[in-house]
Amino acid sequence: MSANNPVQHLSREEWLEKALSVVSSKGGAKLRINNLVAGVGVTKGSFYWHFKHREDFVRSLIDHWHERYTLRVSDYLDDFEGSAQEKLRKLMEMVFVEQLTRHDLAIRSWAVAEPKLQALVKRTDDHRMNYLQMLFRGMGFTEEEAALRSRVFLGYAAWEAGLFETMTKSQREQKAIAFFELITGGRELG
Repeated sequence: MSANNPVQHLSREEWLEKALSVVSSKGGAKLRINNLVAGVGVTKGSFYWHFKHREDFVRSLIDHWHERYTLRVSDYLDDFEGSAQEKLRKLMEMVFVEQLTRHDLAIRSWAVAEPKLQALVKRTDDHRMNYLQMLFRGMGFTEEEAALRSRVFLGYAAWEAGLFETMTKSQREQKAIAFFELITGGRELG
C-alpha cells in the first residue's frame, strides 16, 4: 500500500456507526459488504476482521443500535438523581441534543423489508415503552395514561427531527418544552 493510500482501520463500533449512517441515508438495501467497504474506503479484510458474514453484521448492527441508543440511555437515567419528571425532562434533552432517534425511522423501514429484524426492533421498542411507562407511573399517572403518554412520547421523538428540520435550534427547543408541558400535564405529579 502506498503512503498516499494508507489502510484505514476501523473499530467494530466505528463500522457499526458508519453502517447506521448508510441505513439512515440510503436504506438497508444499500447495506451490502461491497458498497460498505467502497463507501468507507477500507478493504473487505477490515470488514471480516470484525464480522463473520453479512448476517452477523446485520445482527451486530441492530444490537449496537439497541445498546447505544436505548440501553445506555436508560442506564444513564437510572443513575441520574432526580424525580421521574426530571428524568423524563433529561431524556427529552438527550433525545434532542444527541439526536438519539436519528436512525429510528430508517431502521424500522428496513425491518419491514427484512422480517428477521422485526423481533430485534420490537425488543428495542418494548424496552423504551416499559421505561417510559415506569417514568410516567412514577409521576402519578395511571397504567392506561402512562401507556398512552409513552406511545405519544415515542412518536414525537421519532418524528421530531423531520417535522421541525427547517426550524432553528432555539425554535425546536421551544417546541420540545411545549411538548413536555403537554405530555406531563404541565404539573409536578407524585
